[in-house]
Amino acid sequence: MKKTSRILATVLTLALAAASLAACGGSSSAPATTAAPAATEAAATEAAATEAAATEAAAETEAPAAEAPAGEVVTLRFAGSSPESSPAYAESERFIERCKEESGGTLNIEFYPYNQLGDAAQVYEEVIMGTIDMGLLNPQETITPLAAIGKIPGTAFSSEEFEKVFGPGSYCDKVTNDALAEVGITCFGTSFGGITGIATNKEAADPADPSVPKGVLVRSPASTAYTSAIKAIGFDATPMAYSEIYTSMQTGIVNGYGGGMPHTVIASFSDLVKYYYDYNIVPESLCTMINTEVYNKLTPEQQEIIARNFKLLVQESYVDFLTYEEECKDQLREMGIEVIEFSEEERDAMAAAVRETSWTELESVFGKEFFDGLRAELGV
Repeated sequence: MKKTSRILATVLTLALAAASLAACGGSSSAPATTAAPAATEAAATEAAATEAAATEAAAETEAPAAEAPAGEVVTLRFAGSSPESSPAYAESERFIERCKEESGGTLNIEFYPYNQLGDAAQVYEEVIMGTIDMGLLNPQETITPLAAIGKIPGTAFSSEEFEKVFGPGSYCDKVTNDALAEVGITCFGTSFGGITGIATNKEAADPADPSVPKGVLVRSPASTAYTSAIKAIGFDATPMAYSEIYTSMQTGIVNGYGGGMPHTVIASFSDLVKYYYDYNIVPESLCTMINTEVYNKLTPEQQEIIARNFKLLVQESYVDFLTYEEECKDQLREMGIEVIEFSEEERDAMAAAVRETSWTELESVFGKEFFDGLRAELGV
């Protein structure tokens, strides 16, 4: 506005000066039409200047600022839930380093592993709000049930099966992505985090037959999916926080715990556990995620780098955890802990028991429509 006023003032001053010179330079007997061309020219000049000023002002008002100009460094906070000993920790570090290198340093991603920014539910909610930008995390069943289907028991019993059921383009992949999109999160796939078994200090009766009561009470995570699966294969289960397992096993409140894997036994319970039942009944998974508004503010090049490397992380996870858990089972044997494994036929029987009982119970959480689609996808 100030610029436009200055231009108009200048034009008016020039017009007055031109009129004054015309009056002083001509004779009194000069025809009246002599000054007309000068006046007309001044008016035209004024109109042109006004139009130019208006065009300039409009351009200044309408031109939007770029969200992330090329070359500008963007700092993002990346939350993780896995400890340093987990393959997911190393996968996250590789993802961050690749993004930095491929972006020429414009993607500066700060890593906050092992729940440093809060517990699982809090961190997930903050990614939804955008106060945490991105992460490799567990969607919460209580907030977005259909985004948490990666933990439904009986869906996969190996990394190969997990890739088939949850890999790119699968039914479960689409359901997960759609559920996260509804809360403002963009997902690039579900990574594999192993498949849980049951660790005990008491031998279970006929562990391969799901119809036989095991006579063992174990801790279950506070999740309907876990509790229903543990009961479906013959164990008694009680929900309990992970932090309470050690003392509860020491004092005999429980005989063991479900929802763990060989590496958790090694890390925290090797002095208490005598048996590890490698049921592979409930998969562990983590979703690659970034707040959609945050993602949309990045340049197309930065978006492509993040998408590509998240997808690469997912592909690497299928191999990483398989190798890691086999090594951990060998360590359990070296510690004197008996590792009980099952044949394909025995796993099929357990899968049938879990799908018959647990899936029916879980319809109240995830919906019958989802399970109908899952059964059709798996042909069961």
